[in-house]
Amino acid sequence: SGPAYIGPRTKLLSALVRGGTSVFYGCKVGGEVENSIIMPHTNKAHHGYVGDSLVGEWVNIGAGSEFSNLKNTYGTVRVSRGRSRVDTKMLKLGPVVGDMAKLSIGALVFAGKSVVTGTQSTGLARDDVSSLTFSDGGDRQSEARRVHARPGPEDEARRHGEDSRRKKTPAGGRATRAA
Repeated sequence: SGPAYIGPRTKLLSALVRGGTSVFYGCKVGGEVENSIIMPHTNKAHHGYVGDSLVGEWVNIGAGSEFSNLKNTYGTVRVSRGRSRVDTKMLKLGPVVGDMAKLSIGALVFAGKSVVTGTQSTGLARDDVSSLTFSDGGDRQSEARRVHARPGPEDEARRHGEDSRRKKTPAGGRATRAA
């Protein structure tokens, strides 16, 4: 049903595209999409529901993934903004999915949540998912801390008993490592 915009080179695969939807260039869309914006080169080729959502470029949404757009309480959807929560005054607002995010088969994302750029998400996303992390519905922050705690060049140099800083050299001289 419409009105809807379907961009060039987009393939509709047993899709039910409802009104208010815009699907841009080179996407694959299956399942049900309602009142959503899907940016170029996104793949949602299988069954599942996306409603009242914004989906970035080069996103992959696995088969059976469902985006909630309505709270069970029928209250207005609140979103995170920094450390605070903001009432959108909207009864329906699905997730916002950043560019190059990957959602696995059967991923479930709550209303008003963010799945940020480069994220890989499986299972239930009841909270916002941080950028460039892997989420399985557990403690994503510990995952992010572990990745950011990886040793850098200075740590590697110390492990080998070296100082990673270079000595200052006179003009035309060669740099040497500090002892």
